[in-house]
Amino acid sequence: MKSKKRVSASANALAGRHPSKDVFTRAERSRIMGRIRSTRTKPEIIFKRFLELVGARFQFQPRLFGRPDFLVGGKVAVFIDNAFWHGKGNIPRSNRVYWIKKLRRNRQRDLEVSRVLRSRGYVVLRLDDKLVLKLLRDLG
Repeated sequence: MKSKKRVSASANALAGRHPSKDVFTRAERSRIMGRIRSTRTKPEIIFKRFLELVGARFQFQPRLFGRPDFLVGGKVAVFIDNAFWHGKGNIPRSNRVYWIKKLRRNRQRDLEVSRVLRSRGYVVLRLDDKLVLKLLRDLG
């Protein structure tokens, strides 16, 4: 008897095969994705309150290359990264080829932004949003 070879979901995606369809209609998915915020997220607001509480000098969403969430003390660029959008979460089952390519490009852009800011003399901190929420919840 010949055993079936298991193929990973990402291998299926790279081969253009879609193991399952989205559970939402196109309109529902569009509405859901449209509600995702890119600025003033809950982790950013909580981190901002923390910086204010400890009396740190900072700029919120300064106009710097790569658009960090905070510039602390004039030289520390802080990014609060969402796990999904920065390639650390699960990849959606529908349209996997698109998502794999999109999230890979996001990670590459993160590396490039960090490299450029460091070359300009900034210290770059990339914090996971869930970690920020957990740490600040534990503090408080």
